[in-house]
Amino acid sequence: MGDAPRDPAIAELPPVLATIAEAIGLPAALKLAATWGGVQISVPARMNADHAIARLIGLDAGRMLHRLIVDRGLGDGLRRIEIPRAHALGAAAKRAEVRAAVAAGMKKRQAALKFGMTNRAVRQICNELEDERQGKLF
Repeated sequence: MGDAPRDPAIAELPPVLATIAEAIGLPAALKLAATWGGVQISVPARMNADHAIARLIGLDAGRMLHRLIVDRGLGDGLRRIEIPRAHALGAAAKRAEVRAAVAAGMKKRQAALKFGMTNRAVRQICNELEDERQGKLF
């Protein structure tokens, strides 16, 4: 858990949410934050398709979240974890969502429409990622 996140979009998230996103994927982690941000959630002793978490993010992601909280000790030891508030993520979360969508193959124009942004804003967000990978010249 001490390693830096591999995905630069995830690196912009709060530490708990970044750890969750690395385990279950960025879109599922952002759904958790949007739905239960700011409150503590409990995972059942055994995750099933009828549980609210599984209905929100899917059974596979729900099971991965369960393993993260129970087996890897991310929560409080009692199968509970506080999910960071979505609105606190602000622009960083939106940039992370845009980068994830474009990285997954969405056209920049489609991303602009989906996220209520201009084409230019989407290009700038994607270029920030490329600039980070390039490193500093001076």
